[in-house]
Amino acid sequence: MKSLKVILSFVYVQKTHIASVAFGGGLGALARVAICGMFTNQIVAIFVCNVIGTFLLSSTIELRRRIHPDIENMVSVGFCGGLSIFASFSRDSAAFLAADNYLFFFANLMANFALCVATVFFARKLAAVLRAHRDFLRQERRKFALKLHLRRESLPEKISDIEKRLSEKPEGRKGGK
Repeated sequence: MKSLKVILSFVYVQKTHIASVAFGGGLGALARVAICGMFTNQIVAIFVCNVIGTFLLSSTIELRRRIHPDIENMVSVGFCGGLSIFASFSRDSAAFLAADNYLFFFANLMANFALCVATVFFARKLAAVLRAHRDFLRQERRKFALKLHLRRESLPEKISDIEKRLSEKPEGRKGGK
């Protein structure tokens, strides 16, 4: 019975993983079609897709501690896999080489490589800034919650002090009569 539960949980995890990757891949492919429709030069469109895919993948990897694994797989494996077109980049590079167009081959190679590597560093810096800002906001929220909590504790104490004083005054009067 225990092994059946393990197998069923594995199948469930695999189904959610596969579904999230498939959904992300479909969205990535649709984004690629939209980007390719924005440019008349498909080399530029592929370049833009590669840079955007690199940025999203790097950001997802940097922020993965706070992202659900299915969302991470949907974005990194699915969406970025559907958007970033390394196979098309390779095909175009091979076409430049076959046409003896070495200038375009090296320009395409260096532009994709240099900008995608720079994009990874940018995504890392941006993720670090976002984490620092998030941590700052959490700290401020904790301070504010602590102040509210202290105010709530002091209010009942004040009420009990007032009740004591009120109850003591009549007793003081009774003793004076």
